[in-house]
Amino acid sequence: MRVLENLDPERVFYYFEELTRIPHASRNTKEISDYLVKFGKELGLEVRQDEADNVIIKKPAHPACRSGKTLMLQGHIDMVAAKTADSSHDFAKDPLKLSVKDGWVWADRTTLGADDGIGAAMCMAALADKEHVMPALECVFTSDEEIGMLGAAAIDLSDCKADYLINLDSEEEGVFTVSCAGGVRAALHAPCARIGEAGVLASVVVDGGLGGHSGMNIADNRGNMIKILAAVLKRMSEKLPLGLVEFEGGMVDNAICAACHAVIVVPFAEKEEVKALWEEAVEETKAVLPPLKGNISYRMSILSHEADEDMVSPEDTKRVLDLIEELPDGVQKMSEDVPGMPETSLNLGVARLSGEEMFLDFCLRSSDDSQKMALLQRLLDQITAYGGTYEVSGLYSGWKYDPDSALRQMASKVYEEMYGVAPKIEMIHAGLECGMFKEKMPDLDIIALGVNMLDIHSPMEHLSVESTAHVWDYLLKLMARIAE
Repeated sequence: MRVLENLDPERVFYYFEELTRIPHASRNTKEISDYLVKFGKELGLEVRQDEADNVIIKKPAHPACRSGKTLMLQGHIDMVAAKTADSSHDFAKDPLKLSVKDGWVWADRTTLGADDGIGAAMCMAALADKEHVMPALECVFTSDEEIGMLGAAAIDLSDCKADYLINLDSEEEGVFTVSCAGGVRAALHAPCARIGEAGVLASVVVDGGLGGHSGMNIADNRGNMIKILAAVLKRMSEKLPLGLVEFEGGMVDNAICAACHAVIVVPFAEKEEVKALWEEAVEETKAVLPPLKGNISYRMSILSHEADEDMVSPEDTKRVLDLIEELPDGVQKMSEDVPGMPETSLNLGVARLSGEEMFLDFCLRSSDDSQKMALLQRLLDQITAYGGTYEVSGLYSGWKYDPDSALRQMASKVYEEMYGVAPKIEMIHAGLECGMFKEKMPDLDIIALGVNMLDIHSPMEHLSVESTAHVWDYLLKLMARIAE
């Protein structure tokens, strides 16, 4: 008995349930990739699979298609593997356990994989459909999107002829994404020599920041606690020499740092003097900060009055604090097309002092690749001038807004005809596979859309049955319009 058997649209939910029966967490996509190859061949369609587990299935146009256009439908086949502490689910071998409650599809204490299993299921339903008028289809199923869009980076599209691309990896019905940021990661290594020195040993903390997504929340004035703590300590170092023993903030480069702590030694000082110096530096720093969201706290604890610690020399401490303050962070340019939307930004997500080196990890984003690379070069020039080294990784292209997109205009018109209201047109300051597809096929006209789903990437993930029906009905009508 299929759990989703009586849901509409029947074929979409049939294929979605089939996909949930195959383990397909990121880096474990070979079985689901092989399943798609078998599916396409059984339909008698042209199928290509690559070593990265990407699959492309091509379907000829319906005989009634007159436009001669080719449409690419695209979704990714990997899912985020998350479960509750009391779940015994094994993502390497167990099928998902589905249920339907109050119009929503759930999995039992695990992620559902509707991101992006429902997009893949719609691609499959379109390929199997023999009733509706559709243009020629190129359905692309990419692997390992959730861990850096690895499939999209590896895929060869040289034999694809699509005029239009509809990416089916969004999570809100009625919202058309028309631009996304490209990205790159930079890991900077700043050397700093240690010495043995006696003095007042203190622990300092700045926390209470809201953190958040380094793209979607970068313009929300949430504050970067790494930058703030470094600014306070720099002000202290200008009045009394101090040395860093520890400095650590953030966990990943693509999240805004919500807390940062350090351990310092202040030679030739009394503990009350150090406390007063901290409080003065905190007030000076707060005075020049913009209003920040969250409940930011500044705390110092004296650990010892006469500690003898292996600390970064006062000279190198001041140099590395200067570096952290001078390195750019946050929004660098706002979009000229969409008010309030960042176009170019970067986030100092991780700072960690280890041995005689400060590690600084950045995530850079821009919908304009030339701006992204110029910003990257600025970082590399600064760390080189300091005398440090760097590593660059995770480079992917952005997708710049096209004011003349025929697909966006057509999709918007069909939506208004069906629902009497205009869709929401959205640019996002985060990565989508669309940017990589645009880089490989520069003339491709692209939009991204999707179905209402909530709490993705968590065991609370759930998918709207009604919204799935709406989006599938809309997609059929849009494909028919493209075929005219």
